[in-house]
Amino acid sequence: MPDPKLKAAAEEIKVVLKRHDIGAAVVLGSTTHTEFMLEISPSWSCAWMEGNVLRLRSKLKDYPTKAAQKKHLEDTVGLLMGFITASRTNINNLEMVIDHLRHSFELYHWDRRDD
Repeated sequence: MPDPKLKAAAEEIKVVLKRHDIGAAVVLGSTTHTEFMLEISPSWSCAWMEGNVLRLRSKLKDYPTKAAQKKHLEDTVGLLMGFITASRTNINNLEMVIDHLRHSFELYHWDRRDD
């Protein structure tokens, strides 16, 4: 069962993202749970989530000009690549700390995907 505090916080974050028309990759954590949220569909993006699948739509007929289509796609790619860069940095830093702790403690983490 999800942590209701994390669910509530995620909903508040969604409101802020919408208000500012921005995307986000957010990981929230409590003492017992982790909640992940990916917002990839601000007005200037041609990406959206359909369930757990990332979708893109960039058809020329949906834009006034080819240049507008190109800009929309470039902005979307910039958002996604920025998330990859930030995520990679976070993963590297987190793994480094966990590897150091592993030498002093027996670590265990249960993930619902392990079931």
